[in-house]
Amino acid sequence: MELHPTVRDGLTNAAQGWREQEELYRQKSANEGGNPAALAMAKVCADAATSLEMQAQDGVPRCACCLKPIWTDLDLRPYWKR
Repeated sequence: MELHPTVRDGLTNAAQGWREQEELYRQKSANEGGNPAALAMAKVCADAATSLEMQAQDGVPRCACCLKPIWTDLDLRPYWKR
């Protein structure tokens, strides 16, 4: 799916914001001796950024947790048939 350039730029900017947050949490973890909560937050930020970057590339929105495409034909099936 082709995205409008302003939409693509918006997704890229949002992903960059998540990457900046990831770096802040990684620095916080390093300053606090490997704080596991800060590392977990850094991973969440990285996953969100990856999802947005992939959407900017191909126009398909994805779940930030598993990167499964959203709004596919599988989403229309009952959960027990997916």
